[in-house]
Amino acid sequence: MIIYGTAKTIYELDITAAMRAGYPYEVLPNTTLNEKHDINKTVKKVAGKYPTYKYLAIGVGGEDFIPENTGYSCSNHTGADAALFEQIPFVLKPIDSDITVAEQQHYRFKKRISVNGVEYYAYYLKCIDIVYEPGFYTLDTSITSQDTGEPSPIASFSTNTSELLNPVPFNIQLDRLDSTESRYIVKMIHADFILTETEQTYLEEVFKILYPDPAVKTRNIRELAVCSGIDTYATDGNVEAAMVQVSFYYTVDIPFTLDMVQRNVYYRKIELGGMEPLPVKQTT
Repeated sequence: MIIYGTAKTIYELDITAAMRAGYPYEVLPNTTLNEKHDINKTVKKVAGKYPTYKYLAIGVGGEDFIPENTGYSCSNHTGADAALFEQIPFVLKPIDSDITVAEQQHYRFKKRISVNGVEYYAYYLKCIDIVYEPGFYTLDTSITSQDTGEPSPIASFSTNTSELLNPVPFNIQLDRLDSTESRYIVKMIHADFILTETEQTYLEEVFKILYPDPAVKTRNIRELAVCSGIDTYATDGNVEAAMVQVSFYYTVDIPFTLDMVQRNVYYRKIELGGMEPLPVKQTT
């Protein structure tokens, strides 16, 4: 799987702002996937809780956008987009042959839908685990290849120095700050996006049901969204996802063919976070 570009949403920033200010978080109208899919959409806040990264959503909308002379592709989404262009479920099963109860624990947003007169259960969100590790890293943008024997562009940033508590101004004339020669200090958390062989089979079933003619829609996932939300419990004891908002959009390319023989597990580490410039001191 190739991830081409990413876009952070204003809803991610809104959650962070409320947390940092110590205010309860309450979602605004037309900003949740609950409203989009008409699932548990009345919950606007949960006392004492903030939405956290919990789910992935996938879609087949959008196209590659490559700014001239950059070599990089970008997400077609803007920071204000509150839903995917064309979201698809991870699983789509006839109601008389649903996935097992154990399998259902890995998904959220279960909804009964009708396709061409047939009733199905659709699962629109996949649960993820977020990994947090203390510490920071530096990114050296002058190192572009990890396959040529050069040092890795990512290195650990140590806080075991009193210089951090006794900073001195850098010399803007001498210390490099331009984007091609600067280092950056980076803080990341990550999640694993994994599609087992069984999950890929479920996705192929989704494509066959929703897009039976391959000429109309190729079997490619084009959108991947990391979503924040809160797990709540329904009166029947089932877990529901409340206040689900898109935090990050990724443009991706995952081809799904009908060749069952060559199927392998898909894996991608998704990194979330940010970075700030860290000037490189000149030695000459």
